[in-house]
Amino acid sequence: MRDIEGIRLLLVEDDRDSREALTEMLEKRGIAVVVAVDAEQGLAELKASECEVVVADIKLPGMDGIEYLRRVREHDAALPLLLLTGYGSLDTAAEAVRLGAQDYILKPLDSIDSLVTPVTRAVGAYRLTRENRRLQQELRDSEEKFRTLFFTASDAVFLCGVPDENGDSPFLDVNDATCAMLGLARDKLLSTSLADVTSPEHAADLKRARVRLETERQIVFESVLCSTDGSRIPVELSACSLELGCRTVVLAIARDISERRRIEQHIAEAAEAERQRLSEEMHDALGQKLTELTFSVKALHDMLTDAAPAVSAAIDALGVAVREAVAHTREIARGLYPADLEMLGLTSALVGLARRQTEVSGIPCVFDGDETIALCTSPVGLHLYRIAQEGLNNAIKHASARRVELTLRREGDRILLRIRDDGSGLDPSARDAEGAGLKIMKHRAALAGGALEIEAAEGRGTVITCIVPGGGEEG
Repeated sequence: MRDIEGIRLLLVEDDRDSREALTEMLEKRGIAVVVAVDAEQGLAELKASECEVVVADIKLPGMDGIEYLRRVREHDAALPLLLLTGYGSLDTAAEAVRLGAQDYILKPLDSIDSLVTPVTRAVGAYRLTRENRRLQQELRDSEEKFRTLFFTASDAVFLCGVPDENGDSPFLDVNDATCAMLGLARDKLLSTSLADVTSPEHAADLKRARVRLETERQIVFESVLCSTDGSRIPVELSACSLELGCRTVVLAIARDISERRRIEQHIAEAAEAERQRLSEEMHDALGQKLTELTFSVKALHDMLTDAAPAVSAAIDALGVAVREAVAHTREIARGLYPADLEMLGLTSALVGLARRQTEVSGIPCVFDGDETIALCTSPVGLHLYRIAQEGLNNAIKHASARRVELTLRREGDRILLRIRDDGSGLDPSARDAEGAGLKIMKHRAALAGGALEIEAAEGRGTVITCIVPGGGEEG
């Protein structure tokens, strides 16, 4: 057997010669020895020293080996004890082994190895036992900490299986905050999956999460969960894969970001209100002044037509420039805020948007829409209009499209907006393929309670699809 370093041994032997001889031989083998001359001193040293094995004579003054064994076991049930015995005490030694002693060694020893070998074996087993107990305690402590954090967290925390190819993953455990968020009892949730409580338009979020978890240690993404009362809860999900027992699971934290969404919506509405004010100022004040200037230029032109033909021609050119400035001012005002959205509804506003883009760019922008979708005063309508506006601009300015199709339709209780172009598309291998415009569109889709999907292949065009809930449509 291989040597074990740093063994600490308690030797309890009342015979002086045997005690000194054993101590000398054991120390030559690198074993640290603490000696005791009787059982009482042996018990005291047991508590004072950090010995890993006890070697005791079976016959000690004041206490026999069986009683001493019992007292040692009270101190440490796993501490190995080896008894030194003569032939006349074999029956007692055998009884001691049955009661928990590790071994007994006959005296006189044939060689020191007859003691060192069982001592080394016993210490090796004892160290393994202590390490196992330590690891088990650490595991219990870790599990207790995990469960305490798991069940007392204010955010929704849950364990679920590794998502399948559709992104579906059954719940394995959930905390109280998850139950409160979704309005379901724990036993009910454990019979469902994450896909069951995710809004339909965000199903693709789970598929993408599955793909990302294959290569990323931790992922963070936003989605929308649905509670039993029909409420839609925007959440920020942080998920990671971990080994639990002999299986791989996903630990996820879902933080309710409803308040953040409300603040972002408030900021967006404030920005739109300012754009509307600027639009009205440009249309009513600046536009009016430019119109008046147009009339003044025309009157001056009429006055000088016969008297100064050259000046009259210059004034005529000035009039053309002023009229162009009027038209441009109105176009800017219309871009700042779509007044026709409030007056005519989303479908009519998108018809006008597509027409103007065609006139300005010379690229056909074809609209196909459901006239029953109004959304005149709803923030959702304004977000969809801005998404369409940004999507058309991207297709024309950056994708070199030759044709753009704009679609608005209803699908059950959802509204779908789609911008399709035949331009250059996006390189899927480029990490930063999504520019600021696409990120803004995704943010607007989230504010509208929906999701934005982008399908693009380099050289094969781009399809941008926004799906929002349409059950509570206004206007």
